[in-house]
Amino acid sequence: MRKYIPEYYKEFHCLASQCKDTCCAGWEIMIDRASLERYEKVSGNFRDKLKKGIAYTDGEASFHMDSYGRCAFLNEKNLCEIYTNLGQDALCQICTEHPRFHGQYGRILQSGIGLACEAAASLILNPDRPFILEETIEESDEFEEDEWTDWLFLVQERLFEILKNRQYSIEERMSQALSFTYLLQQCVNQEQELPKDIKMIQVRESDIFNNLSAPESLESWLYFYMDLEYMDPVWTEMLTEIVKEKIYRTSGTMDHVYYENLTIYFIYRHFMKASEDYNLFDKVRFAVLSCLLLDMLNRLCMKKDFPFTSFDIARMYSKEIEYSEENLSAIFEEFLFDPPCQNI
Repeated sequence: MRKYIPEYYKEFHCLASQCKDTCCAGWEIMIDRASLERYEKVSGNFRDKLKKGIAYTDGEASFHMDSYGRCAFLNEKNLCEIYTNLGQDALCQICTEHPRFHGQYGRILQSGIGLACEAAASLILNPDRPFILEETIEESDEFEEDEWTDWLFLVQERLFEILKNRQYSIEERMSQALSFTYLLQQCVNQEQELPKDIKMIQVRESDIFNNLSAPESLESWLYFYMDLEYMDPVWTEMLTEIVKEKIYRTSGTMDHVYYENLTIYFIYRHFMKASEDYNLFDKVRFAVLSCLLLDMLNRLCMKKDFPFTSFDIARMYSKEIEYSEENLSAIFEEFLFDPPCQNI
């Protein structure tokens, strides 16, 4: 077993009452079976409140939300009353793990923290800290060697190298990453032998990035994103304003460190899922498209009266897109009907 975490992973700590956008509000919080059984055995003064704060829908348990979308156990100081009354060990699985994520791919386990969380975002987007993976190897007979996932991991490593090469602008690096994975996708689609020496593949730019970032392409994607479901209606309002104001990409203006960190984050979180659907190119396309959309949103906020920083916009995007299975699935399905125009 090979386990990987970003170097900053161990430094994550919940901000608790200091968090400006608590994860205990705005979305449904499901309760795992083990935690529910523990709650049913609680006695004392907190028992009645705990019982009233749990809702059941089709046999599934979750915490009640008030009229403002806040968890029934989130008090006026933004502290969890389950934590303060029963201790950290009493938190349900979702509350204990969030914003951590884990992905098992053959004998590879990747863990990370999600961008939607304020404390996590401050680590992910730290401009003074390059992305570095830490590896731990454990002896295990449970997981067999898997050539496909091992190969994908090598591709992912090469993508990180491409995106961290600051001899090129971030737009050039995105273009190289798209071209690189497009060529590999052709090998997969045509069932050709997978290249063994990934680093020997020539990395170059192509028309894929320019076509994806062209005004007509971005406008089409903006309209698509407008039709997705959002928790915060301001999101649709901002997307509409971009089209209205025609705030599309301006070549050479993207903050290379900020978008380097973002692109790497999106690839680390999503790329290895290609082990299941064999679609590695669209994982990179999603990362690049997300950065292009965030760039437009950031420039909109600077031009108009939306009170959000680039830090806020990145977190909002992750919360509305990455943490919605419906939205994420819709985007990747749309990619299937939007083949790239390329000249490689």
